[in-house]
Amino acid sequence: MNRPNVISGIVTAALIIAPLCAFGQTAATDYSTTNYSIVSGSFGGAFGGDTEDGSFGFDGAFDHLYRGAYGFEFLGTFTPDLDLNTAGAVTAGDTQVNTYMFNAIGALPLGLDDNWLPYVSGGLGAITLRNDLELSGDNSLSLVDDNQFGGNFGFGLMGFMNQIGLRADVRYFTGIGTDDTFDSLEADQLNDLTENVSFWRSTVGVSFRW
Repeated sequence: MNRPNVISGIVTAALIIAPLCAFGQTAATDYSTTNYSIVSGSFGGAFGGDTEDGSFGFDGAFDHLYRGAYGFEFLGTFTPDLDLNTAGAVTAGDTQVNTYMFNAIGALPLGLDDNWLPYVSGGLGAITLRNDLELSGDNSLSLVDDNQFGGNFGFGLMGFMNQIGLRADVRYFTGIGTDDTFDSLEADQLNDLTENVSFWRSTVGVSFRW
C-alpha cells in the first residue's frame, strides 16, 4: 500500500476544505433536520492489493442522507489502466477495471451549519475486468472478460460552503467470485489473475448537495 500518497492526498484535501467551511457560516438550510442528496465527482488512484503500480481513475457518487446522518449511496469507479500484479504464467498488463456499488452510508454532521461531514460507507455490487493478456514467453493474446460480484468499504470527509464542497475518500474493493470468458488460457491461470481481485483507492473531488 502506498501510504505516503494516501496521507498526502487526505492532508491536501483537508487544507482545501477548511477555508471553504470557514466561509460557510451563513448557510440558509439547516441540514441536520433536512433530508438531502449529494452528487460527487472525484479523481484519484488505485494502489495496493493486486495492483503493481498506482493507476489513475475517476469516480461518480450519488448519496441520499436522512437528517445528514444515514442513508444510501450509489458509487461508480472507472480505472482505464489498472496494472494487476499476479504470479504465475500470466502477465497481466493494463486492465480496465470498473466497479458499481450500492452502499449504506453513515455520517456525523459537525460544525456550524453542518459544514463538516465525516462518513463511512460500504456495500455490495459488481466489478468488471476487461483486457487482452499476453502469456509469458509467448506472443499469443487471450481475452479476459470477467464480471465479479464484489464489495467495498471506505471512509472519508466532505466539507461544504453552503451547497458546494469538496470530498476526500479512501476505499477498499474486493471481488467475490468470477464469471470468466477466455480464449487459449488455462482456466487455473485465468483464475489466478482475476479471482477475488482486490485493491485500495484514494480520491479527491467536488460535491454538491441539495
